[in-house]
Amino acid sequence: MILLLPINKLNDSVGKGREAFGNAVTQVEGKTGEVTTELGELIGKLSSDAGGQYFQEVKNRGGEGLEKQLNKWKTTIQRIEEDVTDIEKQQINILDKSLSTRIMNEYMPVKKWLRT
Repeated sequence: MILLLPINKLNDSVGKGREAFGNAVTQVEGKTGEVTTELGELIGKLSSDAGGQYFQEVKNRGGEGLEKQLNKWKTTIQRIEEDVTDIEKQQINILDKSLSTRIMNEYMPVKKWLRT
């Protein structure tokens, strides 16, 4: 996976002094930062207090009939599921096994909630 290269470089740098770690540490921080950013964007979309995108989509249908509101809600849930799947495929799965397992432990409740 993409994160294995920086981690391997970290392992190879052991014993070579602090300077040898700089680039590899920066790469690892960059990859974990990408995951954090993506999850933050999803949280922003889901957050009604922040006027989140998904909340607004459903809220704007308040004057329509119940059937239309339900259909819009189903569409919104489907889009959330797609975003969650994209984050998993594009951000989490590319990390090394140890880090991706730790993140997935936090991530799975979100995914499970969407399926209920």
